[in-house]
Amino acid sequence: MDDFSSADRHSLAAATGLHEQYLYQCMTGRRQMAPERCPAIERATDGRVTVEELRPDLAERWYRIPDPAWPHPKGRPLLDVAAPGKEARDAA
Repeated sequence: MDDFSSADRHSLAAATGLHEQYLYQCMTGRRQMAPERCPAIERATDGRVTVEELRPDLAERWYRIPDPAWPHPKGRPLLDVAAPGKEARDAA
């Protein structure tokens, strides 16, 4: 998302209902994007930005459900919230 201009952020904010400052903070690494907001970003950018790019720390927990209406070729993203996080796996 580093290549997003101010105009891109403005359009994305309008399309998703997110505040431009929140998007800027997430794009510059000052904040992490809330996982529940990631699919809206992926859809609004027509797959230019994926959920896996937005939250690489959750990459192993994102799954794809086939959906021809979704911009990603593998389908709609779904986050497995019941899967143990990295911290739990590291502690085991």
